[in-house]
Amino acid sequence: MTGREGTILIIDDDSAEAELIVRAFRKSGFDNPMHAVTDGDEAKKYLRGEGQYLDRKRFPFPRLVLLDHRMPGTSGWEVLQWFRKDPQFMQLFVVIFSGSHNPDDEKRALELGANAFHIKPQSSEEYESVLKRVAEFWLLGGL
Repeated sequence: MTGREGTILIIDDDSAEAELIVRAFRKSGFDNPMHAVTDGDEAKKYLRGEGQYLDRKRFPFPRLVLLDHRMPGTSGWEVLQWFRKDPQFMQLFVVIFSGSHNPDDEKRALELGANAFHIKPQSSEEYESVLKRVAEFWLLGGL
């Protein structure tokens, strides 16, 4: 599998934010399959291939996960802990994509097993730049 073929899973309770992420990836040259879910429980179903996500041709297992840690219900922190407890998910690249500027959140993300932590940018140009770097590093191996 080449990096550009890897599926990206976006886990964010704000569907407008998820759409912004998809557009930014597309504008920065990444046309990977992308799927978005709006809560932690739905993310678990997607990753386990349960319910509507059973069809892996339609819902391929992701290579990269962008995870918002602030979500109602099952938080992003809980989802991250769940990922890292299950050996089948250890190869997932998980990037916390947060609106938080609190250094403790970045520290916690890395302690819980996130591969990286990025603050959500304020402008669409910054979004493209940040997500291009994320995709290049985690999907293309640091090019």
